[in-house]
Amino acid sequence: MRSPVRHTLLVALLGTLLVGSVTPSVAAPPPAPVCGACGEPFESAADHRGVDLTVERSVATVAVHEDGSATWTVENRVGVDAADRLRANATLLDSVATDAVRNEQSVDASVAADRPVVTLTWTHEEFARRTLGGALLTTEFHPGWAYANYDGLGADRLTVVAPESMHVDTTLDGGTIEDGEAAEDAGAAEDGEATEDGDSDREPDQRTVLTEYDDESAGFVVFAPDAALPSPVPTAIAVAHVAGPLVLRNALVFVGVPVAVFGAVTAAVALGLRRVGLSTGTDSSPVDRGGHLVAAAGGLLVVYSVATGSVPVVVGVDPPALGAGVGLVAFGGVLSSAAGRSRASYWSLLAGALVATGLGASVAAAAAYAGGSLTRWSLGSFPWLLPAFTLVPTGYALARGRIRLALATAAAGFAVPMVATAPLTTPVRGFSLLYVGVGVVAAVGFGLLGVPLLVAGASLAGGRPGASEPVSGAD
Repeated sequence: MRSPVRHTLLVALLGTLLVGSVTPSVAAPPPAPVCGACGEPFESAADHRGVDLTVERSVATVAVHEDGSATWTVENRVGVDAADRLRANATLLDSVATDAVRNEQSVDASVAADRPVVTLTWTHEEFARRTLGGALLTTEFHPGWAYANYDGLGADRLTVVAPESMHVDTTLDGGTIEDGEAAEDAGAAEDGEATEDGDSDREPDQRTVLTEYDDESAGFVVFAPDAALPSPVPTAIAVAHVAGPLVLRNALVFVGVPVAVFGAVTAAVALGLRRVGLSTGTDSSPVDRGGHLVAAAGGLLVVYSVATGSVPVVVGVDPPALGAGVGLVAFGGVLSSAAGRSRASYWSLLAGALVATGLGASVAAAAAYAGGSLTRWSLGSFPWLLPAFTLVPTGYALARGRIRLALATAAAGFAVPMVATAPLTTPVRGFSLLYVGVGVVAAVGFGLLGVPLLVAGASLAGGRPGASEPVSGAD
């Protein structure tokens, strides 16, 4: 393959992966707090109706019922003048409440007679779902499942109350599980009045209280029957019941399809190489060229990473490309030595590929850290080093006639980054074809760009005769 074509394919592949990484954020709904009728959203709804007010404090309570519905009660403390105006104009109050809740269900709104507190009450019909074992699980606090883009909690305190005869089995990170008396005392201390629903003599784990929400807080809240198995068994069963089918479906679509395409591309490339005599393990592919090919491919990637960077060199490089290049150079250097060539086998090459992947990821992480670009999202690109390195043992297995082993190796290597980056645990709304398309393009790109590594692995088989997949042996 000519260099310009290879460069074009590499740029196209990296560009496609970049599009795939930013698509979820572009397609996400506008940012909004978990409690959309608390704090600033309520201020905006009032301003839209010509009411100038400031919410001094918001307290929300969500009382969950056994049928999975929930009653929201939000209390917004506002200024005295704004409270007087809303109290005197019921129509205006209802309009502000409807705009704030943005819910098709009716909203009850009132202003306390003795204090400047606006209370909104409405019902969320499908707040939680019943699962195996009788537990209730709500996905409303997980932005991926709720199709939301949460920006904070919105309320100063949000309390979720379990149904009668049930308890909170699992809450969010940062949330606390309390009894009714403790939560009520906290509300009285902070607000001067108790705002939570329910009796104070309920069991110690009847409610969970949230005072903040961030990306680390996303998760499920599970309510288990009081007679259920000990925690965390009810949560494990509930999560498996709700998320299990989705994970399986997403894995088949977002991982299975691209992996199958990658396997087909690898098989087609192998067939083409066999026809031109480059993967038969004959004397036309000397064993000592394999390591040189691997090292040369790594050297090209190092040069590419530096050429696309800026000064200073270490900070300006493309970290994944640099890591892949260094790993391939080291891998190729070992294979070019007499000891490496003499010990070449499928398993030794597979072990070397794994070690080279670890080395490449370490170099990439160090380069990203030096450049100030080491983030959780950048770490997601490092697993893509593995399918490149595993093409070497794949080529070796092809040259030895072990077709099924070769295809399994290639597919497994490509499946790892797909599993690491595919949206397996959250629903994908409206972008399924795009995710699959990104995976397919990546599969085709890696399959074509990896031809030199396949040839290198095949050449390491030396003059050994091909076989029809031996059942046992060191190779």
